[in-house]
Amino acid sequence: MPILATHFGVGITMAGIAVIMVPVGRLTMSLPGGILSQYFDRKPLLITGIVIIGTGAICAFFSNSFFWLITFRLISGLGMGIFTVIATVYLRDISSENTRARYQSLNPLSILVGSSFGALVGGLVASATNLTIPFLVQSITSGLTIFMIYFFLPETLDSARTRDTGISMPSNYGTIREKLGGLLLNPVFLATACLSLWIVSHRQGARYVLSPLLAAEKGFNISQVGMFFFATHIPQMIAVLISGFLSDRYGRNVPLIPAGLAIFGGILILIEAESLATLLLSGIFLGIGEGLVGPPTVAYFAERAPRGLEGATMGIYGTVSGGGALIGAIALGSIADGEGIVASLWVDGLIFIALISIVVILGKLAPKTFSGK
Repeated sequence: MPILATHFGVGITMAGIAVIMVPVGRLTMSLPGGILSQYFDRKPLLITGIVIIGTGAICAFFSNSFFWLITFRLISGLGMGIFTVIATVYLRDISSENTRARYQSLNPLSILVGSSFGALVGGLVASATNLTIPFLVQSITSGLTIFMIYFFLPETLDSARTRDTGISMPSNYGTIREKLGGLLLNPVFLATACLSLWIVSHRQGARYVLSPLLAAEKGFNISQVGMFFFATHIPQMIAVLISGFLSDRYGRNVPLIPAGLAIFGGILILIEAESLATLLLSGIFLGIGEGLVGPPTVAYFAERAPRGLEGATMGIYGTVSGGGALIGAIALGSIADGEGIVASLWVDGLIFIALISIVVILGKLAPKTFSGK
C-alpha cells in the first residue's frame, strides 16, 4: 500500500495515511456493527460487511487518484469493522463458557494466517502484474466468502436468544442505559479494555515500527528484519491455540502471566540483540507473548457482557482494539523521538506488565469470571 500510494506522487506522510485508512474504518464501524447485531441476524450482517469490503477493493482497483484510493480504502475498512465484530459475536453465540476462549482464538488465528499468506500472495501477484491487481483478487475472494456464508453458515441469533448465556433483547432505553453504565464501570471490563488497547498499540508501535528501526540501527539488513517478522508469526499461531485451551481448561488468568513475561523478555532480548540468532529469538518470544494474551482477553470481554448487550460489548472491544492501532505508533513513536527507541520499548514492556498484573488481580477477585474446571 505505501508503494502504491507513492505512485500517485505523494510523500511518506500521505502514504502513511493510506495505510491507516482501513484501521480508521474498522474503528468507526466496530461499535455500530456490534449494536446492529442486537437487532439483525448474523448472516446478513456478515455478508454486508464482506460486500462493503469487496466494493471498496474493486473501486480501489479502478481508482485514478490518491484521493479516491484512500476513500475506497476507508470504505473497505468500514466493511471490515462490521465483519470482524460480527465474527466475534458469532463465535460467542456458538461457544459455551467452557469453550469460549478456544472459539474466540480462531478469530486472531485466521487473521494471522490471512495476513501472512495474504502478504505473500499479494506480493507475488503485484510483482507479476501491477500494484492494483491484488485489489481485484480481494474482490474475487470477497465474492467467494459471500457464497460460503450464505450456503454453509447457519444463523445463530435465535439460538443465542434462548440460551442462558445468549441474547435477551432489551425492552426499554432505561434498561440499556443502566446495563451499559454498569458495564463501563466494571473494574475487570475497564482493565481488560486497557489491556486490549495496549496489545494492539504494542503490535502497531513496538513490533511494526520500533523493532525494525532498532534492528536497522544495530546493522541488521532488510532481509534479516523480514526474518524477524516471520519468526513472530509461527510461534504466535501456535500460542493462540494453546492459550485458548489453557484459558478454558485452567482459567483466564493462566495464559496471561506467561504472556506478559514472554513479551517483556522478548523486548529485553531485542534491546540487547547483536546477532541474527538473538534477533530471531526476540521475535519468537514476542510472538509467543502476543499469541498467549489474545484469547483470554477477548473471553474476559465476552463474559462481562450484560444480557442484551452482547453485541454492543464486542463492538466496544473492536473499537478499543482499533483505537490501539491508531495510537500505538504515535505514542511510542513520540517517546522514541524524545528519549530514544530503547526507552520507548522499556515503556511498552512495563505498561504491558502493569496492565496484565491489574487484569490478573481483578480477575481473581471477580466472582463472575470463569476460573477453569
